[in-house]
Amino acid sequence: MVVALAAMPAAMVAQNLSGTVVADDTGKPLTGATVIAIQKTGAVSQRPAIYKAPVDASGRYAMTVSAGQYQLCVHGGGLYLDPCQWGSATTRSVTAAAAASAALRLQKGAWFILRVHDAQGLLPQGESVHGSSVSVHVTGAAVKQFPLPMVYDSGRVRDYGAVVPMNSPLNVVVGSGSVI
Repeated sequence: MVVALAAMPAAMVAQNLSGTVVADDTGKPLTGATVIAIQKTGAVSQRPAIYKAPVDASGRYAMTVSAGQYQLCVHGGGLYLDPCQWGSATTRSVTAAAAASAALRLQKGAWFILRVHDAQGLLPQGESVHGSSVSVHVTGAAVKQFPLPMVYDSGRVRDYGAVVPMNSPLNVVVGSGSVI
């Protein structure tokens, strides 16, 4: 996670936030990904501002943000881990004299798929919302609880999966409130 801190007068409301997104193992740009800046707020009831910027062919992104503190996420990085879900914190400063720059190096992950076989077609009978009868998440040292979304459903087979860290012990928790 990258945090941009703003220390500027209230009159200066916009700053440029830019940087690069590259694969840590190869140093190559992660073209086609999107950087999402989520403003950290002081109050739980306050909605954060959210900004998005595409990553170009050179691995660069740029956006104009309001003064504040931001967490930077990367979606659409393929087999590379989103730093908001799996990363560590880095701090950057935004001042009135200069824009913030945040270089993001994403770690490579691997697809993890959990397959649920429903040969008798019982799952849809226990659901009020499609896909709600089974929940799957992973836990480990790097994450307390990371949900695996349903990525495939043939009516008899359901796959739950996501890109997760390699070489890190993870526990898989499968639960159901409506199917025994």
